[in-house]
Parts: sequence; structure tokens; C-alpha cells
Amino acid sequence: MSSSRALGLYLTLLLALLCYASEARPVPQRPLIPNLAKLFGRPVIKPRSMGPVTEPEVDFPPAFPTASNLQDILRFSKAPVRYPKDMFPESGFGRQVRQADAVNQLQSWYSVCSAVGTQEEQICCAQQAWKKSLSAYCEGEFRIKTSHYFCCHKTGRARWNCFDKEASDSSYQVSSEVSNGSTPQKIQGFKYNSSACKGSSVASPKTSPLMKQTEVLSISFPPGRPDSSNIANICAHHKIRPRYMPKCLPRTGYGWLVRQSKAINVLEREYNQCCKDKKSQQRCAEKKVKKKKSQF
Repeated sequence: MSSSRALGLYLTLLLALLCYASEARPVPQRPLIPNLAKLFGRPVIKPRSMGPVTEPEVDFPPAFPTASNLQDILRFSKAPVRYPKDMFPESGFGRQVRQADAVNQLQSWYSVCSAVGTQEEQICCAQQAWKKSLSAYCEGEFRIKTSHYFCCHKTGRARWNCFDKEASDSSYQVSSEVSNGSTPQKIQGFKYNSSACKGSSVASPKTSPLMKQTEVLSISFPPGRPDSSNIANICAHHKIRPRYMPKCLPRTGYGWLVRQSKAINVLEREYNQCCKDKKSQQRCAEKKVKKKKSQF
């Protein structure tokens, strides 16, 4: 047998053995991934997975000082700082930071009023601090090219009425367990003007007979979820359900009531649109309620 023929038989046999081995024990194939560190001569940094960023909430604006919330204000002035710097991300929340700074500033200024003599003087002092703090806040808003808080666009009494109306009852809530380790830092810029309080009243910025009401308007809130069992009544009785006129609501101390009434009024208008399309009444109403609750 010639050497070339023997070599051919050897190669044929070797190929058959390799094919049998590959069929008997399949070898998993891995994709070829280039070594980027060697390719570029430096380590490759993988991007970190960032979770969702929770938007910090600021209870703003603070409520107008009156006899009904004076004791809360005095406790608030001695409590730990409401919004410490480390509760906010380093960037992206300028609006909340400006509002938090205004509340922290007012908290410090209220401590000046806690040392004033009579209750009437304390209220008058707190009202001076409240107006000065919000005026400074608006001045800071207008120095920044952004959408400004809408009350700042008003002037004089209209501005105070606006802030007063938007305030919530929780403005000065303080936990019963308050430590004395992180009391508010003293912020300069406010001095009580006692002469401005002589003969002045300590009422709301806009006195109204409605403030003498002893009963608070009751609103059914949040609204129930529309479904197949009630969508017919929602549409049938749309015109006879109550509406809440802003002028009939208290001007101060009930910011939560004003916000709830506004939400109900808007939802009723949107119900009216949904009821016009009988094929999708329920689906439309469900979307409106879900969206309104989320916005609220």
C-alpha cells in the first residue's frame, strides 16, 4: 500500500472518530465576547442600576398664624428642624428645596415669637414672621428662571389670601416624641416689630363671616370606584349631585377641604364627558377616578 493511500485512510478514520465524539458528547457553544479591557487598555465600568427616585414631599405653604394654631406653632418652633438638607437629592428638586428652606426659616423665626409676652403679641409676631418668610420665598422664586409658585404672582392682601387658602392643617404637626438634639438653627433676618401690633387684630388675612361657622362642610371623599353596579346612577344623577363653590368654603384652616372640593368638582365635569358615550361609560369613569386620586 502506498504511503499516500495509507495517509488518506488514516485521515478518514480520524474524521469518523471526531464526528462520533461530537455526536455522543455535544459541547455547548459560547459566544465569543471580546475582552474590552485588553482592547482599550483600561477597565470597563458597568453602569449601576438606579432605582426609582422618590420625590420628597414638603408641606407648603405653612398655615397663617391664628389663635387656633398658636400652640402648635410654639411647639413647632422648638421641634427638630422640619426639613434637614440630607433628605433631598443633590440635584433635580430645586422647587422642593426652596420651599423647605422657607419652612425651616419660618420655624426659626417663630422661636422669636415664643419669647414674646401676651398671646395676642405672640400671634401678631408670628403673622409678621409668616408674611416676611413668604415674601422672601417669592423673591427667591423670581430670581430663578422656572415656573414660579402661583401665589407669588399676586400682591398685597391677595397674595396672603392665596397662601392662606392653599395651606394645610398639618403645617405645624409635631411628633409627640421630640428629641432636643437637633433643634432648628437660628436664622437671622427677622425682628419682631411690637409697635405694629398695637391695636391690630389677629384674625385671618381676609376676615369672613364664614369663619364663624361652628360646623365644617362634610364632603364624601374619596369618591367610590365606578363599576357596572353604579355607573347608571352616576350618569343618571349627575346633574343633581352637589357642587362646592369656593366662595362657600372656609378661607383658612381648611386647606384639605378646599382641595377635596376642587377634586370633586373637576371629577363631576369629567363624569359628564364620560356619560355621553354609552359604550365606554364605565371604562372612562374608572380612568378618571384613578387619575384624579393619583393627582390628589
